[in-house]
This record gives sequence, structure tokens and C-alpha cells, in this order.
Amino acid sequence: MQALAHASIKQLSLIDNMHNLKIPSYGTRIMMQVSPGSTIKYFVRDELFSTAIMNMGTEKHMELANAAQEGKIFGCYALTEIAHSSNVRKMRCTATYDKQKKVFVLNTPDFEAAKCWVGGLGQMATHAIIYAMLVIDGNNYGLHSFVVPIRNPKTLLPYPGLIVGDMGEKIGLNGIDNGFIEFDNYEIPKDSLLNKLGDVTDEGKYTTPFKDPKKRHGAALGLLSGGRVNIGVVCMLELGNNLDLTKKPKFQLWSTKLINTDCCPFWQPYTFSETSILTCQKPSIISLSIE
Repeated sequence: MQALAHASIKQLSLIDNMHNLKIPSYGTRIMMQVSPGSTIKYFVRDELFSTAIMNMGTEKHMELANAAQEGKIFGCYALTEIAHSSNVRKMRCTATYDKQKKVFVLNTPDFEAAKCWVGGLGQMATHAIIYAMLVIDGNNYGLHSFVVPIRNPKTLLPYPGLIVGDMGEKIGLNGIDNGFIEFDNYEIPKDSLLNKLGDVTDEGKYTTPFKDPKKRHGAALGLLSGGRVNIGVVCMLELGNNLDLTKKPKFQLWSTKLINTDCCPFWQPYTFSETSILTCQKPSIISLSIE
């Protein structure tokens, strides 16, 4: 744990990062140091939401991915349900194809099937990647992803047929508005289906390039692998934020520089003079690291 924190603190030094802005990851480190909540919301919108569309959608969906990256819409990623967490085989939110209207009808059978803990959904998201069971003529074709409009981009008011809300204050990262959502016969266009891995014809015939449903299922969830790696990276950076803030005031009681000591090599990540940005030794500054 100490070695991990040591590496994290060294990489999070503001001066060190400013000297290495040509390296993309250093920009991320600065963002995490200044505002962890805003950084994560940025990556949910630009990386998770847009990447999901580009990886699982087709050409007709690229306009939405571009709109998200340009800040015209704000997207989020909704997989987890109240009763099943991320146990995807037990998901109960459904998207039923209506042949007459050529639309999908989203439904949440009960509160246990509500999507929850969705970052950015509580107050800001205008669109969401919704994972739901695809149903045609009573046949369940498994979990599929849909890009779904949630709020009016101009007013941020939710559309009729939705129950959407904020999950409230957490013990940390309150800059992220985690939310929940339920659907009540909510109709979305047929093109809302991200159809690279599986599609539905106008007549209601299901098609997929995968012969084995398990392989299609695995491909549909492959995007989450990168997200889980990023969670570990965020934890490391946040650990560095917290430890950096807790140790700096102690050293500032004696000096504006961190002092190297032979007896405590863990406190030796800095080899340069650094301008102090913390001048008030108060426990309240720790709250800055978790917004």
C-alpha cells in the first residue's frame, strides 16, 4: 500500500505534471488533482458513453458520439440494477420490439429492476446507454444496448414515461450525480438499438453475426473491461490525493518544503522545491479531495 501511494503521490505532483503536459495521462492527473468528480464525469461522457456507441453502434449512431464529445449532449452508462447489481444475466429491464410502430418499448417491471448508481444520470445526463433484454414476439434474445434520450438538452427536464432521480449524498465523490431510472412503456426509435452485434429487421426478425449467443454476450460486455481498469487507476490517483493532502500540512508546520529523512523513506517522493498551495493547517482541507 505504501509503495502504491508513493508512486501515486509522485505522479500527482502539480509541478511534475505541468512539465509533462505533452503526455496525455498527465493532463488526466492534473484534472484528478483539482476536481476528481468533474474528471470522472468527463470520462463517463467522452470515454465510456462515446466509446460504447463507437464500439457497439454503426455509422448511423456516430452523430450522437460526436455530439457527446463536442459537449452538445451529456451521456451516461446504465447497466446496474437495484436487485442484481451487475449480474447481467439476471437483468430484468426489457426492450420489446413493436412491429406495428417499429419502435422499442422500454419497461421496468418493478423497482428492483430500476437502473441505479449511474454516474451523471442524477441531474445532468440527456442520453444514456441502457442495457435491456431484447424481446420479440415473446422471445428473449438476451442483453442488448440502446442509446436512449432521457432529458431535453435545453431544459434538462426528463421526458414523459420516465422516473429519474438523484441517489443523494455519498461518503465521497459528491461531484458525481449518481442516479436511478425506471421506464413505463417508454417508446424509443428502432435505430436506438446499437446494432453492430445484433439487429432487428423492420419485420421483427433478429439477426446477429455471432452463431454462439455466449460470444455475442461477451462482446457486448467487453467495453466494461477498460472501465474496470480505469476504476483501479482512479482509486490510485484518489489515494494519492488524500495522502498528499494529509501529509503536507504536517510538514508545513516546520517548512514550506518536504523534508527528506533517513528514518522515513516513504516521505521522499519530492526532490524539488514546490510552491505551497496549502497555508492553513485545518482538517477541513481533507474534504477537498473527495468533493
